[in-house]
Amino acid sequence: MNYDFLLLGTGIAALSAAEAIREIQPAATVALIGAEGEPPYVRPMLTKLPMARYRAERTYIHPLSWYKEQRIELLLGTKLLALHPAEKTVETDRGTFGYGKCVYALGAYNFIPPFPGRDLSGVHDLRTSRDLSALRRSALSARHAAVIGGGVIGLEAAYLLAEQGLEVTVIETAPFLMPRLLDEASARYLESRMTRFRTITAAKVLRIAGGDRAEAVELEGREPVAAEVVLVSCGVRANSAIAQAAGAAVERAVVVDAHMATTLPDVYACGDCAQFQGFNSALWSQARAEGRVAGCNAAGQDALYSGADTALLLTCPEFSLYAEGDLGKDPNKHYTETLTIQESAPGFAVNPRTGALYERDFYTDGALAGVFLLGDLGGMQQRRQELRGGGWG
Repeated sequence: MNYDFLLLGTGIAALSAAEAIREIQPAATVALIGAEGEPPYVRPMLTKLPMARYRAERTYIHPLSWYKEQRIELLLGTKLLALHPAEKTVETDRGTFGYGKCVYALGAYNFIPPFPGRDLSGVHDLRTSRDLSALRRSALSARHAAVIGGGVIGLEAAYLLAEQGLEVTVIETAPFLMPRLLDEASARYLESRMTRFRTITAAKVLRIAGGDRAEAVELEGREPVAAEVVLVSCGVRANSAIAQAAGAAVERAVVVDAHMATTLPDVYACGDCAQFQGFNSALWSQARAEGRVAGCNAAGQDALYSGADTALLLTCPEFSLYAEGDLGKDPNKHYTETLTIQESAPGFAVNPRTGALYERDFYTDGALAGVFLLGDLGGMQQRRQELRGGGWG
């Protein structure tokens, strides 16, 4: 079967490309190929809905009928084996498909460090709805859980496990939580607000101990952490191997230009598997924006990627958090900083406990460069406007 446009992946990047293509070329043949058995769904909801209530179909971006109406074919449960740019074909476990233009949007996979015990029963990562189902089944027969990795996904998952009645410990190898996003003072204050689980920072995981099933996480120089369930949340790596084997330029991810074009003819890339100017935030907002640019250009328009919203907005049972911009991390810049702490902030309070506010603002050359808000997010929109007016982003 040959298609005018073949999109490799079924995430938000591939879907956004398909939507753009269909808008521009109503009569073209379009297909999405994906290994998952689900149509495109809102992946961030995996850690934002209670485990007991999560159903993948509730997070579908479009109902199945939409794809029929748009004449976009879904080739679900199809594993991609190889890309052949000279022949303009892709090889899958369901046969070979030809294309006129191809959008490579295979996303990323979770990185699991090679510590001993990673293959024990009860050890999980979380990337798909199937992963969440497996984690939920393990939690039903457990009393203790450990989350290795104190980033956004790790913290959200820790709350999900705590809501299941488990005693949860978050283990972070860095000196403080979310070091890529937060400064140390903000991270320490955030840690002080979390009471549903224990956190251990600056920890080195030696191994996951157990017989057939995980029993504990052993740490260097510390007491073992009891855990029949271990969730590993140590970041992602781009699914770029197939593109690299096909001859595309690949660094940490598939290299693209501002049109989302790869170095292969008639092949575009976008989302978590692509990097533009050496950068990829692996955020939903970036994947969506890049996907639309890739689709527009594949369909014959001239669209340029100009960046995406990379703000962090995190809402958990005990706190709400917003962080954006430069949080004082560039050693070549001089920062001035303001700190505001209110234990009972007025106005719109998202924090369900007190509505308290903790705010750190970072300035460079007299302009607001970065913001961290914890608690009352009533001032978030004003700060976002100031950041953009100050030239950040």
